[in-house]
Amino acid sequence: MPKSLLSSFLNGIADVLEVFSFERKEDAKLFDDRSISISLLMLAIAVSFSKTIYSPLILLLLVAVLTRLFKVNVRYTLKVAGVTAIFVIGVTLPMALYQAYLSCDVEGGLGANLISIVSDVAIPLILRAVAAATVVTLMAQCLGLTRLMKVLRGLRFPPKLLFILMLYIRYIPIMLRQLVKLLSAREARLLSKSKVKNSWFMLSTVTGSLLIIGFERAFRLQMALKARGLHYDLIPTYSGKISLPDLVFMTLMLGLAFVLVLM
Repeated sequence: MPKSLLSSFLNGIADVLEVFSFERKEDAKLFDDRSISISLLMLAIAVSFSKTIYSPLILLLLVAVLTRLFKVNVRYTLKVAGVTAIFVIGVTLPMALYQAYLSCDVEGGLGANLISIVSDVAIPLILRAVAAATVVTLMAQCLGLTRLMKVLRGLRFPPKLLFILMLYIRYIPIMLRQLVKLLSAREARLLSKSKVKNSWFMLSTVTGSLLIIGFERAFRLQMALKARGLHYDLIPTYSGKISLPDLVFMTLMLGLAFVLVLM
């Protein structure tokens, strides 16, 4: 039986979220973990508040260079960028159509207003979102989840928040794939006994099974953490030293972030 569009969509979301649960070994690196995370976070924040279309384009070019420099798999970055672009386009285009419809009687025709809104608002917004997503993905791929949590703990992020975030990143893809299995099994049973047009209404019954499985997994995880004496305060703090090349790299990235905000 071929996969449905919903199952393919859920599998795609799970694949994208698994990018952020990537683990990278302590291999030879050009810069310190803390300098990489601080620099890329500054760039992501700066491009989010940029005003022109040139800032995200410059940052995307820089991400391509850093991807080559840090030897990161570009396929994961492109996957996250594509999903981000699809979601942002799905949000901005209906808003642009609605705004163009409201202003068509005042300033001109619907087509002219739509082109103006898309070029002035929608395209810069899409590029900013894609650029910020690629920077965050690059940071996750450069460090890995565990090393990134250590660095954020060293930057005084709340340890409980980091612990919950790490669990979410690891377990949401697992639950999505479990949901795909439940949907596939339920579709196989329903389509053999009922009409195709009624199957989508009956698939809502999978919600109860998914909640039960989620509670069961959460209970097992809680018992495992208690049995091993694990606590969110046990997330180690990164203790590396920042060298002169790290300071130069951070200074360059800070200057670029300042330029991106002003552009």
